[in-house]
Amino acid sequence: MKLEPDSDIHLVIANGGPGQRTMITELPHPACVHGAVPAVKKEMAQARRALIDACGEPLRSRYIYLRGTARITGVAFYDTEHGQFGAASQGIELHPVLQFKTRECRIVQ
Repeated sequence: MKLEPDSDIHLVIANGGPGQRTMITELPHPACVHGAVPAVKKEMAQARRALIDACGEPLRSRYIYLRGTARITGVAFYDTEHGQFGAASQGIELHPVLQFKTRECRIVQ
């Protein structure tokens, strides 16, 4: 995970194992969700808080590598390829994340 310049948290998720594939999930900063209805704003804020509570604060300077499993619910969004770390081959992301649940999250070196 990493805190991006726009204050969104980029969380790159992976399926693990051989042929590992990755995908970006984004947890927006509460100040950056102007057009969302209040209930959805609340979901986004709770998801971001759940990630931070479970895994710690992200850094702006570099990605923090995490290990664990999570259930993540969000909105499918197709982004254009612009060299993002962890992007899925077809450009799909979960942006925004609406729910984040984990029993285990630990930082790996």
